[in-house]
Amino acid sequence: MDRSVDLPAVEGGSRRTAVGGTLRGGKRLGALPWRVGERVMNRAKMEQGIRLFLDGLLEGHEVDTDLVESAPGRVAEAWVEDLAAGYGEDPRSFLEPIRLDRARGPVVLRGIRFTSLCAHHLLPFRGEASVGFLPRDAHVGLGGIARMVDSLARRLCLQEALTVEIADHLEQALDPEAVVVLVEAEHLCLSVRGARKTGHRFRTLERRGTRCAELDTLLHSGPGV
Repeated sequence: MDRSVDLPAVEGGSRRTAVGGTLRGGKRLGALPWRVGERVMNRAKMEQGIRLFLDGLLEGHEVDTDLVESAPGRVAEAWVEDLAAGYGEDPRSFLEPIRLDRARGPVVLRGIRFTSLCAHHLLPFRGEASVGFLPRDAHVGLGGIARMVDSLARRLCLQEALTVEIADHLEQALDPEAVVVLVEAEHLCLSVRGARKTGHRFRTLERRGTRCAELDTLLHSGPGV
């Protein structure tokens, strides 16, 4: 899925966006916001909501009350500390530009494994992101790219949105000649519900800047190439 071109218009002069919403009057609708470097999660409210959810789920059933009582705290902790930990980070902080004295060839980092959360069903999707760029006058540490991807992934999002956000952050931090981001993942919302098809791979692609054949080759080539 190449999002480098404008997407078709939808109702009322709105335009589809790659973040799962529409763009209308300059305002993005249906997208999920994030705040830079703020711990925006309210753990007490999360625990209350989980407890209410369990009450509705298990109403009329005999359950282990001790187990159910401890579950809300454990679930909230998992979301705050791991599953949605990206809300407490600024992904841009991981991309410290390293200035170059001359132009360099393409840079590709493949197979960055991640786990994210589908905004539609709150179920995980897991996969790999591959990132490539053609430097203009700046580079960045490879570990920084991996941490940026992880920070963006650990939020509620759609895969299309994640792909676009990764490209956005690289483009803004480095101003490269070209950027290509390929994300491939399996979604539990398709594996464990609905069609219940395991082993599928959903691919999304985002391009920016100059088309670079060498960059494409490195991004898609097999091991050892």
